[in-house]
This record gives sequence, C-alpha cells and structure tokens, in this order.
Amino acid sequence: MSNGAAQPPKVFISYSWDSEAHQNRVLDLANRLRRDGIDCNIDLYETSPQVGWPRWMSHQINKAQFVLVVCTETYQKRFTGQEELGKGKGVNWEGTIINQYLYDQIDNNKFIPVIFAPQDAPYIPVELRRITFHVLDEQGYERLYRQLTAQPLNKKPEIGSIRLLPPLEEKLVQTIPIEGRDRQENADLASDRQRRLNELYNDVRRKYYKSRDWSAVINIFGQMQPDFFDPDGLYRQAREELRKQQKDKEQLRKQQEQKIQEIKNLYQIGNDYFQNNKWYEAQQCFGEILHREPNGYRETVRRLEQIQQKQQEARWIALAVIVFCWLITIPLDNLSGGGTPLTGAIGGGSSGVIIWWLSQQRQSTGENRRVQFLLFCFVGLILGGILKALLQALTQDMSLFNGLDPILTACAGAMIAIGLLFWQYPVPKQHL
Repeated sequence: MSNGAAQPPKVFISYSWDSEAHQNRVLDLANRLRRDGIDCNIDLYETSPQVGWPRWMSHQINKAQFVLVVCTETYQKRFTGQEELGKGKGVNWEGTIINQYLYDQIDNNKFIPVIFAPQDAPYIPVELRRITFHVLDEQGYERLYRQLTAQPLNKKPEIGSIRLLPPLEEKLVQTIPIEGRDRQENADLASDRQRRLNELYNDVRRKYYKSRDWSAVINIFGQMQPDFFDPDGLYRQAREELRKQQKDKEQLRKQQEQKIQEIKNLYQIGNDYFQNNKWYEAQQCFGEILHREPNGYRETVRRLEQIQQKQQEARWIALAVIVFCWLITIPLDNLSGGGTPLTGAIGGGSSGVIIWWLSQQRQSTGENRRVQFLLFCFVGLILGGILKALLQALTQDMSLFNGLDPILTACAGAMIAIGLLFWQYPVPKQHL
C-alpha cells in the first residue's frame, strides 16, 4: 500500500436497514474488508455510543478516509428525504453530512457508491452518480479493494530518457495548437459516447420494451451507469410492470395450488365411497373432478368405468332375481286354480326385498336399514297384490288369457322393480 504498512486505510459504511438479509450482506462486507487489512467500521459493531448516534455517525464520516455508500431503493428515498416521516433517521443524518461534503468540495474521492446487484444502479443518489461505483461481485470487490489500498491494476512504468530527434529543415504543415486539439478530441469523444448511448437506448426501446421483456430493460439500464438517462420513462415503467407480473404469477400459483388440493380432496372422498360400494356418491365425486379438469386424471376415468360396470352388473342381477321370484308364483297359481292376490303379494314382496338390498349399496348402517327394509317390503306386497287382483279381474271373463296370467303378473312386477331400481340409481349422462 502507498499509505504505509502501519496505517491501514479507514473506511466507514453508510447503508439503510432494508431487511435482516440486507444487514447481513453489509456485515459480511465489513468483516471481509477487515480480514483483508482495511480498518472498516459500521454501526453493527456498536450497541449504543455514549455520544449518541448522530454525533457518532458524524465522527465516523469525518475521520474515515473513505465512506462506502451502499445504495438501494430504501437508501435513496431516505437520502433524498422521500421516506415516511420518522423512518431511516440514520440515513437522513448521513445524507446531510455527505451532501455538505460534496457542496464544500472536500475530498471528492472520499465517498464511493457500491451496490450488491446491477439492478440497484438507478438508486444511486444523483449527487453521487458522477463518482465511479462498484458492483460487489468478485471482480467488483477486487476493483474496490484496489481503490481503497491505492493499488492500481496497471503499474505505471518509470520515466525513461528523452529521445533526441533530428530537426526538420522546414515544417510546412500547419498544426493545431495543443490546447485546441485537446478540446476538439474531448468534444469528439463526448459526441461519440452520446451517439452510442442514443443507439443503445433506441435498441432497448425497439427490441426489449416492445416485446415487454422488462428484466432485460432493467439490466441494460443498470449497465448504462453512471450515464443513466431515460427521457421516456422506460426504466420506471419496466420496474412497475415487472413487479405486477411477479404479483400476478404468485396469485396464479396460489390458485393452482388451491385447485389441485380441492381435486385431491374430491378424489379421496370418491375413493372412500368406491371402497364402501357407494357407487352413486363416488360417481358424483369423480364426475366433478373430470368437470374441473377434463384433460387429466386417468385414474378418475378408470374409477368411473369400474362404477359403470358394477352398476350394470347389479341391475342385471336384480332383474334376474326379481323375475325368478315372480316366476315361482306359477305353481301357486296352478294350485289355486288360476291365481290369487296372495301369489302377487309374494312376488311383489320379494321384489321389495331385492330393491332394499340394492339400496344398501349407498345407504349408511343403523336404524335406516331396518326402516327401509320394512318400507320396501310393504310397498312390494301392496303393489304385487293389487296387480294380481287386477289381472284376475281381467282374465275371469277372458278365458283366452288365463294361461298367461302368471307370466303377465311376473312381467308387470319386473317392470315396476326395474323402474324403482333406475329411480334409486340415476345415471348422469355427462359422466358415463
């Protein structure tokens, strides 16, 4: 170091308390500088100075050889006095002292803006934008360390001897004075730089702003520091749109998670119904899943196909048993000489028993089972007796139909049973 080995450079860090993570980054920076031989100080090393925080900060800034200004959006608001009243008093005091230093032109190299990410470059206060800033990645930290320790990247060579040149007999070329030539070169450089900045700005507007690539707009503006300019407000709009997109994505993500959870709950409920042979309720749950998500969930479709198959099997079994129970009344008809209402009652009662059994595929256990058993038997007995009596009345005067009486009775009872069965188990067309 050119400052002398016994006297390391004194550095003070000015920053804002944005968040705990931000404080930890600043503390890591201070600790690293101290490990690398820099006498770095920060308020996190203190608890409560006896002289009070304002005087302590003023003393630290005055005695420091360099002041690192960690620029963020919060720091800029507090530095310029735009923060809510009562917040960020430390930055307000430090900002006042820094502004006074710059106004008095005391040691313009004392204050060094630093940022942790390129997108924070627009938050460098206007008063500090003419000063070279550093992005605190590995390369940026090395450049900062070289500046603090006066170790330039390129070593200046020693001055050599003056070369003796042979004189010209006559110089016919008219030369521009040195002072005028330097001024002209500086003007050309400034004009060329402005032209390149204009081209870059137009390129941002044409390629990235038009395609709504807000992240690219923000990154490029961060690279344009310290010559930041934005006559059309592209950077401000890009930041607002990017925040809006992030908010919309977060809201959409929450909605998707809620939808997936609801579908999982429906599937679990439907699967429980399926395992307990409650096919109708299971069918409703799985059908609702397909209604919400028509293009997915193959397992749901498979469950619906299984339910349809089980319902079809139950209907055929019920139909066969009911027809069989009615057909066994034929011997009773022959014994009674043409049939009595009693045989119809037996057939109807057997139908009621079968229908009751099928109803238990979707009903809970307990008192309801006994009540429904009695109800279906009673209804079946009454309907069977009435139908048998009606058929008897019709066939007494019509001897041609006497032999068909038992068959007609069986068919009539079977039709009623099938109707009740389909009423008990409706099949939504949109799900099968």
